[in-house]
Amino acid sequence: RKNRKATVATLSSRNTAVYTHHHTHSLCSSAVSGGQPRSRTSARRTPGLRRRCHHCAMESACHTTSAALQLHLAAAGDDGRQLTLALNRWRRGVLPGLTAAGAEDALAMASPAASSQQKPDGNDTDGRDPAATASTVPAVLVSILEDGSSTEGQRESSLEILNELLRIALGSPHDAARGHDDNGGRKAAATSTTTAAVRDVLPGLFDRVAETFSRRMARSEAVGGCGAGGRGLRSGSGSGPSEPSEHIRLGLVILATDLCGYMSRCGGPGEKRFLRPASLVCRTLATSALLDPYPDVQRESCALIHALSLLCPTAVRMNATSLLVPFTGRADGGGRGAAARNKCLFRHRHAKTRAKAVSASAAIVLCCPRSSSGGCVADVGDASAAAATVDPEGSAFVSTRGSKSSSIEQVLHDALLPSWESLMTTDSATVQIEVLRAVGRFSSYSDRCVSSDREMPIHAAVETRALSLLLSGLSTGRAAQVRSTALQILRGQRTDAEKRLTGGGGLDFPKERFAAYFKSTLELSIEECSRDRLTFQASVCSLETLQVVLCIAISSIGGGALSLSEGDGEAILQALVMSSQHEDREVLEAAMSTCCVIGGGNQSSIALLSAVPFGELSQELEGVEVPELTPRQKTSLLLIVDGLMKGQLDNTDALSILKGVDEAITLPDCDWFASTSAQRIISSLFCAAHDRVATNATLAWALLDACDSFVKC
Repeated sequence: RKNRKATVATLSSRNTAVYTHHHTHSLCSSAVSGGQPRSRTSARRTPGLRRRCHHCAMESACHTTSAALQLHLAAAGDDGRQLTLALNRWRRGVLPGLTAAGAEDALAMASPAASSQQKPDGNDTDGRDPAATASTVPAVLVSILEDGSSTEGQRESSLEILNELLRIALGSPHDAARGHDDNGGRKAAATSTTTAAVRDVLPGLFDRVAETFSRRMARSEAVGGCGAGGRGLRSGSGSGPSEPSEHIRLGLVILATDLCGYMSRCGGPGEKRFLRPASLVCRTLATSALLDPYPDVQRESCALIHALSLLCPTAVRMNATSLLVPFTGRADGGGRGAAARNKCLFRHRHAKTRAKAVSASAAIVLCCPRSSSGGCVADVGDASAAAATVDPEGSAFVSTRGSKSSSIEQVLHDALLPSWESLMTTDSATVQIEVLRAVGRFSSYSDRCVSSDREMPIHAAVETRALSLLLSGLSTGRAAQVRSTALQILRGQRTDAEKRLTGGGGLDFPKERFAAYFKSTLELSIEECSRDRLTFQASVCSLETLQVVLCIAISSIGGGALSLSEGDGEAILQALVMSSQHEDREVLEAAMSTCCVIGGGNQSSIALLSAVPFGELSQELEGVEVPELTPRQKTSLLLIVDGLMKGQLDNTDALSILKGVDEAITLPDCDWFASTSAQRIISSLFCAAHDRVATNATLAWALLDACDSFVKC
């Protein structure tokens, strides 16, 4: 009681001093301006008067100190009204006129650097009681956030004050990281402008915020959350977040994101120092924040993952499996639970949220290690490189021992690439662009981000699917922004020799990369076209990807070296027959466009015609009777042959694809129709179809169209 009375007396005398100083400051301002005495607000808002008045700096320091004492006493007491008054004083009286230097002093008021400036008798220069100021202002504000008995308004005010203090003292972490000056001419990104006291406070503050984040964001009742088998969370009133206010939950995520940005920018302790709090935040993100019912919280959680990948990539790596479950809905075993499937971020109803989720998932996978042929795991990724720039010894700490982390190739192959492929088939252009950028983040630097051992099956599968995604972005059915993004990423994958030849007449396309993975990419495209689809958009997208692959192969890029084998022709024919029998007209049109593209090349057309079952058309094969084709099968073959002949007559479809890649790409002369084998197969097909035209109208129309193209050829 004696200490409290003494502190209150000190606080009262300080308030009297502040009032006396305000009165003196008003008279000084009146003398300078030559008019009536100015109010406190107008005097504080006039920079010229602050420079002229010697008492202005002392006013700010006294005002901040007394407000800090009042806040600490109110937080230690039981009177909620006094706490509300103290918080309102900070919001309305302190923060509007607080300078960057004053905010740094407020943040580090009881830091080790500030404590060392106290007098030997235990009191500092301005007579403050050490017992009353043992906790820093940020620590008091965080304790109010943790207190479940505080009101929603008090928690929201505490969060607002803490966020504003950090922004006034350190600037915006996002703008400063990009080099912009958003703090009145003061370069907030410069580490030298941040005092050592503030840098010492940030790690401890991040520890407290991480614990508060875990408590307030965690769900009150969770059964088998995303991090435990992927069974999702129990729905109902009992599974809501501990913090009922969505605005406070959003503010907590933003606060954690800003702190990560500040610490990544200011340097200080190595990555090992932040491993525990960062892991705690990652677990909370995986089980609660990414599944929050408020979309803004989900989007800001994606931004927090980006910040964590820069500050402590090891923590993200250790929790990569559980972090990816809210994005993909896939559990550890690869299955999908009903709750996880419904709450999957890649299936969110907002395209903006899906786009943020794609970018965040790419940040997670870049924190994972890469595989090597020797069975070991090597550290790689731009996140680890960014952490190493902050702490040169940080990369030495990065280890997979005890982390149970999967390789970057395994995560991509099992979880992300299938989900990204699904987004490319049915989603908006904004999400498709984010998918292409995510693929480019690891595919453009394959030697650094993905194992360069092409003999490894997992590496070949990942590179094939990544190249297939990029080529699908070049199809004519995409938006112009999507095609330009895909082309820009592909151009970045050229070798140094190809880049040097670009200005001297070389092609602006990664020819070596396409040739290395042409066979596997072609097989993947054919497999996707032959797969049973739930939506026609997926079938159309697969056919358009196959068009791009075949078009580039038969053009001057292939140069005749990228040819189709007999097995390729049979697989393509089977896929086209299945697509031509689809009930949706869009799929049939995409299949006919694919036939036209194939018809623009000699070798591809002969390979496809050679796969036509000639024995079944003539009903005899080396003296053995063969079952006759059905009218539906004959109709499909007539449509395919008709498309091939139209492709020889007019190669507009192929040229439209190639011109989007490079204006210098050309198509070779096409004369496959003049070959004897081609005419024999076509004539046999006409004769076989003629017998059934009287009873099948669809077959009759297909035969009529094919005969028209035959005459024109």
